[in-house]
Amino acid sequence: MNKVILLSVLFVLFLGCDKEELDRNGTLELVCRAHWDGTPIVIGEPLAYPLDMALKFYELDYIMSNVRFTNSEGVVVQLKDIALVSFTENSTTPAGATAGQSFTFVDLPSGSYNQFAVGIGVDSVRNATKPQDYTAGHPLSIGANRHWTPWNSFIFSKLQGLADVTQIGSFVHPFSYHSGGTALYREVTFNKDIRIEGGKKTKLVLDLDVRKLLQKADGTWWDIESLSGAHTPDHPAMLMIMNNYASALTLN
Repeated sequence: MNKVILLSVLFVLFLGCDKEELDRNGTLELVCRAHWDGTPIVIGEPLAYPLDMALKFYELDYIMSNVRFTNSEGVVVQLKDIALVSFTENSTTPAGATAGQSFTFVDLPSGSYNQFAVGIGVDSVRNATKPQDYTAGHPLSIGANRHWTPWNSFIFSKLQGLADVTQIGSFVHPFSYHSGGTALYREVTFNKDIRIEGGKKTKLVLDLDVRKLLQKADGTWWDIESLSGAHTPDHPAMLMIMNNYASALTLN
Protein backbone atom coordinates (compact mmCIF):
# COMPACT_ATOMS: atom_id res chain seq x y z
CA MET A 1 0.00 0.00 0.00
CA ASN A 2 2.84 2.38 0.93
CA LYS A 3 4.48 1.71 -2.43
CA VAL A 4 1.24 2.57 -4.22
CA ILE A 5 0.92 5.83 -2.29
CA LEU A 6 4.56 6.74 -2.99
CA LEU A 7 4.18 6.07 -6.70
CA SER A 8 0.99 8.16 -6.79
CA VAL A 9 2.75 11.09 -5.09
CA LEU A 10 5.68 10.89 -7.49
CA PHE A 11 3.30 10.81 -10.45
CA VAL A 12 1.48 13.91 -9.20
CA LEU A 13 4.79 15.68 -8.63
CA PHE A 14 5.88 14.76 -12.17
CA LEU A 15 2.70 16.20 -13.63
CA GLY A 16 3.09 19.32 -11.52
CA CYS A 17 6.65 19.88 -12.73
CA ASP A 18 5.56 19.34 -16.31
CA LYS A 19 2.78 21.91 -15.93
CA GLU A 20 5.15 24.30 -14.20
CA GLU A 21 7.56 23.98 -17.12
CA LEU A 22 4.78 24.78 -19.58
CA ASP A 23 3.68 27.76 -17.51
CA ARG A 24 7.13 29.28 -17.81
CA ASN A 25 6.52 29.79 -21.54
CA GLY A 26 4.29 32.37 -23.16
CA THR A 27 2.61 33.23 -26.46
CA LEU A 28 2.95 36.19 -28.78
CA GLU A 29 0.33 37.36 -31.24
CA LEU A 30 1.76 39.61 -33.95
CA VAL A 31 -0.86 41.52 -35.96
CA CYS A 32 0.23 43.08 -39.27
CA ARG A 33 -1.89 45.89 -40.68
CA ALA A 34 -1.66 48.36 -43.55
CA HIS A 35 -2.97 51.92 -43.51
CA TRP A 36 -2.78 55.06 -45.62
CA ASP A 37 -1.88 57.97 -43.38
CA GLY A 38 -4.08 56.50 -40.65
CA THR A 39 -6.87 55.07 -42.82
CA PRO A 40 -6.99 51.24 -43.03
CA ILE A 41 -6.36 50.20 -46.64
CA VAL A 42 -9.19 48.22 -48.20
CA ILE A 43 -8.22 46.52 -51.43
CA GLY A 44 -9.94 48.23 -54.37
CA GLU A 45 -11.04 51.30 -52.40
CA PRO A 46 -9.81 54.78 -53.51
CA LEU A 47 -7.14 56.68 -51.59
CA ALA A 48 -6.07 60.30 -52.13
CA TYR A 49 -2.47 60.66 -53.33
CA PRO A 50 -0.68 64.00 -52.77
CA LEU A 51 0.01 64.62 -56.49
CA ASP A 52 -3.63 65.44 -57.28
CA MET A 53 -4.66 61.90 -58.04
CA ALA A 54 -6.27 58.88 -56.40
CA LEU A 55 -5.06 55.28 -56.10
CA LYS A 56 -6.65 51.88 -55.73
CA PHE A 57 -4.46 48.98 -54.59
CA TYR A 58 -5.17 45.51 -55.93
CA GLU A 59 -1.95 43.81 -54.86
CA LEU A 60 -0.25 44.79 -51.64
CA ASP A 61 2.11 42.54 -49.69
CA TYR A 62 5.61 41.98 -48.36
CA ILE A 63 7.76 39.09 -47.21
CA MET A 64 8.58 39.17 -43.52
CA SER A 65 11.67 37.23 -42.43
CA ASN A 66 14.10 36.63 -39.57
CA VAL A 67 11.57 37.86 -37.00
CA ARG A 68 13.12 37.85 -33.54
CA PHE A 69 13.34 39.19 -29.99
CA THR A 70 16.55 40.18 -28.22
CA ASN A 71 17.00 40.82 -24.50
CA SER A 72 19.42 43.17 -22.75
CA GLU A 73 22.03 40.40 -22.48
CA GLY A 74 21.99 39.80 -26.23
CA VAL A 75 20.03 36.53 -26.08
CA VAL A 76 18.03 36.11 -29.29
CA VAL A 77 14.71 34.28 -29.57
CA GLN A 78 13.80 33.44 -33.16
CA LEU A 79 10.09 33.74 -33.89
CA LYS A 80 9.71 33.18 -37.64
CA ASP A 81 12.12 32.46 -40.46
CA ILE A 82 9.85 33.65 -43.26
CA ALA A 83 6.19 34.55 -43.87
CA LEU A 84 4.08 36.36 -46.43
CA VAL A 85 2.14 39.35 -45.14
CA SER A 86 -0.63 39.63 -47.73
CA PHE A 87 -3.05 42.52 -47.54
CA THR A 88 -4.24 41.44 -50.99
CA GLU A 89 -5.98 38.51 -49.31
CA ASN A 90 -6.65 39.83 -45.82
CA SER A 91 -7.81 43.42 -46.39
CA THR A 92 -10.65 42.98 -48.86
CA THR A 93 -13.26 44.41 -46.45
CA PRO A 94 -13.18 47.26 -43.90
CA ALA A 95 -13.38 44.70 -41.09
CA GLY A 96 -10.51 42.69 -42.53
CA ALA A 97 -8.37 45.78 -43.05
CA THR A 98 -8.94 46.87 -39.46
CA ALA A 99 -8.24 43.41 -38.03
CA GLY A 100 -5.10 42.78 -40.11
CA GLN A 101 -3.25 39.50 -40.52
CA SER A 102 -2.37 37.66 -37.34
CA PHE A 103 0.63 35.40 -36.62
CA THR A 104 0.84 33.43 -33.37
CA PHE A 105 4.10 32.22 -31.84
CA VAL A 106 3.85 29.75 -28.96
CA ASP A 107 6.16 28.25 -26.35
CA LEU A 108 8.31 31.37 -26.05
CA PRO A 109 10.71 31.73 -23.08
CA SER A 110 9.18 34.12 -20.58
CA GLY A 111 11.16 37.22 -19.72
CA SER A 112 11.81 40.82 -20.68
CA TYR A 113 13.05 41.78 -24.13
CA ASN A 114 14.11 45.20 -25.35
CA GLN A 115 14.39 44.74 -29.11
CA PHE A 116 12.15 43.39 -31.84
CA ALA A 117 13.55 42.97 -35.36
CA VAL A 118 11.98 42.02 -38.67
CA GLY A 119 13.49 41.55 -42.11
CA ILE A 120 11.70 42.85 -45.18
CA GLY A 121 12.38 40.58 -48.12
CA VAL A 122 14.67 37.57 -48.36
CA ASP A 123 18.22 37.55 -46.97
CA SER A 124 21.23 36.65 -49.13
CA VAL A 125 21.30 32.99 -48.06
CA ARG A 126 17.64 32.31 -48.85
CA ASN A 127 17.68 34.51 -51.94
CA ALA A 128 20.27 32.15 -53.44
CA THR A 129 17.74 29.30 -53.24
CA LYS A 130 15.06 28.40 -55.78
CA PRO A 131 11.30 27.82 -55.47
CA GLN A 132 11.75 24.08 -56.02
CA ASP A 133 13.75 23.95 -52.79
CA TYR A 134 10.53 24.51 -50.82
CA THR A 135 7.48 22.38 -50.18
CA ALA A 136 4.01 23.34 -51.36
CA GLY A 137 2.46 26.09 -49.28
CA HIS A 138 5.74 27.73 -48.34
CA PRO A 139 5.89 31.49 -49.17
CA LEU A 140 8.84 30.85 -51.51
CA SER A 141 7.57 27.67 -53.17
CA ILE A 142 6.75 27.26 -56.85
CA GLY A 143 3.04 27.76 -56.19
CA ALA A 144 3.69 31.11 -54.49
CA ASN A 145 4.96 32.50 -57.82
CA ARG A 146 7.36 34.95 -56.16
CA HIS A 147 10.61 34.23 -57.98
CA TRP A 148 11.70 36.43 -60.87
CA THR A 149 14.38 34.71 -62.97
CA PRO A 150 15.75 37.88 -64.67
CA TRP A 151 16.58 39.27 -61.22
CA ASN A 152 17.74 35.90 -59.86
CA SER A 153 15.71 36.90 -56.83
CA PHE A 154 12.45 36.44 -55.03
CA ILE A 155 9.96 39.31 -55.09
CA PHE A 156 10.19 41.04 -51.71
CA SER A 157 7.14 43.28 -51.88
CA LYS A 158 4.30 44.30 -54.20
CA LEU A 159 2.50 47.61 -54.59
CA GLN A 160 0.20 47.36 -57.56
CA GLY A 161 -3.07 48.91 -58.66
CA LEU A 162 -4.78 51.60 -60.71
CA ALA A 163 -4.53 55.38 -60.53
CA ASP A 164 -7.05 58.08 -61.38
CA VAL A 165 -4.67 60.78 -62.62
CA THR A 166 -7.47 63.18 -63.57
CA GLN A 167 -9.53 62.83 -60.38
CA ILE A 168 -12.74 62.22 -62.30
CA GLY A 169 -13.23 58.68 -61.05
CA SER A 170 -11.48 57.03 -63.98
CA PHE A 171 -9.04 54.47 -62.57
CA VAL A 172 -7.40 53.39 -65.81
CA HIS A 173 -3.72 54.20 -65.24
CA PRO A 174 -1.92 51.04 -64.00
CA PHE A 175 1.04 51.18 -61.63
CA SER A 176 3.22 48.31 -60.45
CA TYR A 177 6.19 48.37 -58.08
CA HIS A 178 7.63 44.93 -57.35
CA SER A 179 10.81 45.03 -55.28
CA GLY A 180 13.55 42.43 -55.11
CA GLY A 181 17.26 41.73 -55.38
CA THR A 182 19.62 40.66 -52.60
CA ALA A 183 21.06 44.17 -52.17
CA LEU A 184 17.59 45.51 -51.31
CA TYR A 185 16.96 43.24 -48.33
CA ARG A 186 16.31 45.43 -45.29
CA GLU A 187 15.97 44.83 -41.56
CA VAL A 188 13.99 47.08 -39.24
CA THR A 189 14.76 47.05 -35.51
CA PHE A 190 12.50 48.48 -32.82
CA ASN A 191 13.81 49.36 -29.37
CA LYS A 192 10.79 48.41 -27.32
CA ASP A 193 10.25 46.82 -23.92
CA ILE A 194 8.32 43.59 -24.42
CA ARG A 195 7.30 41.20 -21.67
CA ILE A 196 6.53 37.52 -22.31
CA GLU A 197 4.80 35.91 -19.33
CA GLY A 198 4.30 32.24 -18.69
CA GLY A 199 0.84 31.00 -19.56
CA LYS A 200 -0.17 34.36 -21.04
CA LYS A 201 -0.47 35.97 -24.47
CA THR A 202 1.29 39.19 -25.43
CA LYS A 203 -0.02 41.13 -28.42
CA LEU A 204 2.00 43.38 -30.72
CA VAL A 205 0.74 45.31 -33.74
CA LEU A 206 3.05 45.97 -36.69
CA ASP A 207 1.53 48.81 -38.71
CA LEU A 208 2.66 49.76 -42.22
CA ASP A 209 1.90 53.25 -43.53
CA VAL A 210 1.96 52.47 -47.26
CA ARG A 211 1.77 56.15 -48.13
CA LYS A 212 5.25 56.66 -46.64
CA LEU A 213 6.71 54.04 -48.96
CA LEU A 214 6.13 56.40 -51.89
CA GLN A 215 7.77 59.47 -50.41
CA LYS A 216 11.21 60.40 -51.77
CA ALA A 217 14.15 61.32 -49.57
CA ASP A 218 13.66 65.04 -50.29
CA GLY A 219 10.08 64.90 -48.98
CA THR A 220 8.39 65.02 -52.39
CA TRP A 221 6.23 62.23 -53.77
CA TRP A 222 6.94 59.61 -56.38
CA ASP A 223 5.51 60.56 -59.79
CA ILE A 224 3.21 57.59 -60.37
CA GLU A 225 1.78 59.02 -63.57
CA SER A 226 5.13 59.38 -65.35
CA LEU A 227 7.05 56.53 -63.65
CA SER A 228 4.38 53.91 -63.10
CA GLY A 229 6.50 50.78 -62.97
CA ALA A 230 9.75 49.30 -61.67
CA HIS A 231 11.17 46.12 -63.18
CA THR A 232 14.89 46.06 -62.32
CA PRO A 233 16.53 45.80 -58.87
CA ASP A 234 18.52 49.00 -59.43
CA HIS A 235 15.42 51.06 -60.22
CA PRO A 236 15.12 54.18 -58.00
CA ALA A 237 11.54 53.26 -57.05
CA MET A 238 12.66 49.93 -55.63
CA LEU A 239 15.42 51.54 -53.59
CA MET A 240 13.02 54.20 -52.31
CA ILE A 241 10.35 51.70 -51.29
CA MET A 242 12.70 49.29 -49.53
CA ASN A 243 14.55 52.09 -47.72
CA ASN A 244 11.25 53.59 -46.57
CA TYR A 245 10.12 50.47 -44.67
CA ALA A 246 12.22 51.68 -41.73
CA SER A 247 10.08 54.81 -41.32
CA ALA A 248 6.80 53.34 -42.61
CA LEU A 249 6.65 50.54 -40.02
CA THR A 250 5.64 51.14 -36.41
CA LEU A 251 5.36 48.63 -33.59
CA ASN A 252 2.72 49.03 -30.90
